[in-house]
Amino acid sequence: MPTPEAETVRQVTGERSEGATAEGTERAPALRPLAVARAALGTYRRHTARVAVIALVIFVPLTLADIFVTRLSEALLDDVGPVLAAFLLVAALALTSGELVAVEFFAGLLDRLVDEDQYGRAPVTLGENVRSLPHARLALASLLVWAITSAGTAILIVPGIVAFTFLSLSGPIINVERRGVIAGLRHSVRLVRGHFWLVFACVTLPLVAEEAIVAALHDVQVFHGAVAFFLLEVGLAVTLGSVIALNETTIALALMTAHGRQDAPRPRRNP
Repeated sequence: MPTPEAETVRQVTGERSEGATAEGTERAPALRPLAVARAALGTYRRHTARVAVIALVIFVPLTLADIFVTRLSEALLDDVGPVLAAFLLVAALALTSGELVAVEFFAGLLDRLVDEDQYGRAPVTLGENVRSLPHARLALASLLVWAITSAGTAILIVPGIVAFTFLSLSGPIINVERRGVIAGLRHSVRLVRGHFWLVFACVTLPLVAEEAIVAALHDVQVFHGAVAFFLLEVGLAVTLGSVIALNETTIALALMTAHGRQDAPRPRRNP
């Protein structure tokens, strides 16, 4: 009788994972993009309300802050002194950092959901899930990935995309296996190696498409005003953004399992 872990890896990869050793010395079987998409969409469909609640709690405050900073900048655009300009710059940087960290925390909360839905782990409450996250390490990892990706994009667009793809699984790795930041980044590169196009197709490309959709709607002025902007941003986070995060976690957990996943101990539930 196959274990839930072996069955999930078999469904996503199309092969059995008995060959993987505890040390992960054997290569994971080739993953299948359509199977990843089916698994992620299945989790989303079965837990739509839970995913929506997590997304709303995280992205509603961020979107409101984004609207506030944008409107303030537009209102003061014609009369910005050096002090106010410095304040707006700091506010924009803080907002960008907050968005990066929030996205990583959102994905971290979905890690547990995928673990429960696809691997049969014992369910935990949202509060327990939030407390169990390695907050500092996830925040630092998200900022490092952003810095490395931005540096690559500044040189040419392609190096940034390649760097992001190789590092995109670091969040689930740090969260699930409780690795350090640098160790998580390195392990992400190891896991993505040999599965680059899968991760690119299921994670990187949809993220680029999401950004392109928002930019295109801005350019053609499909929506006007703060309310329309708010609805668009939050709607994309609850739908497309959530599915992308589930794709990422589905791939990461399948690869970690096939390579001899080592779960870190979780806090026990209070009786």
